[in-house]
Amino acid sequence: MRWLVFLAGCVWAFAAAAQPIAAPTDADMRRAVSEITEGDPAALAAADAMIAGRAEESFAAEWLDGFRPMAILFHALWETDRLIYLDWKTGRDEALAQFEGLFTTAGLVWPADMAEVVIRQIAEAAPESGPEMAFVYIPLQRLAEQQEHQIMLINDGSDAYPFFLTRRAVAERWADVALGNDMFIDHPDWQFADEMRAAGLDPRNDDHPIYRARPVPPEE
Repeated sequence: MRWLVFLAGCVWAFAAAAQPIAAPTDADMRRAVSEITEGDPAALAAADAMIAGRAEESFAAEWLDGFRPMAILFHALWETDRLIYLDWKTGRDEALAQFEGLFTTAGLVWPADMAEVVIRQIAEAAPESGPEMAFVYIPLQRLAEQQEHQIMLINDGSDAYPFFLTRRAVAERWADVALGNDMFIDHPDWQFADEMRAAGLDPRNDDHPIYRARPVPPEE
């Protein structure tokens, strides 16, 4: 009898996990922008422009029809210098320069020796130990956490890294929220989990957000 109960529970859990998550509404995404940027009027104005179809000049506008939630969030953060767009091939110096701008926009401290810290970590790593981006991300995520922030990612299903910064409490509220098919607000530790463990750190997660996907959080 117990195995029948167990089997029924497994079937229920699988069915629940298979249920599609409704895409966020425009109002949901405007709230996401408000929370992530702490009510930045310029970011909200950019979100409103995208929602109203008045952001034709934005390269994110082409995503509006098929990927509307992502387009709204991406445009609002990009237009206010709150998002950087890197990929796995981005070099160390360019990545550091863009992250410094991101930290500055967020009003966070950027130590004068931050570049030296990253350069030293890359130099000490074995050539096969991972991409340079991992050794840029790891110390910068720790730097953000020391200031009660998190580096987050708009996971658009590509090999790009659209990184943004927000307060830790906000990051926890919105992490793993599904923005549509295979798109998420993502905590990126899992993408660098092996390199983090090699550095003696515990990644916050170690698998794709599709396994943790959830709907938008309720209003506070």
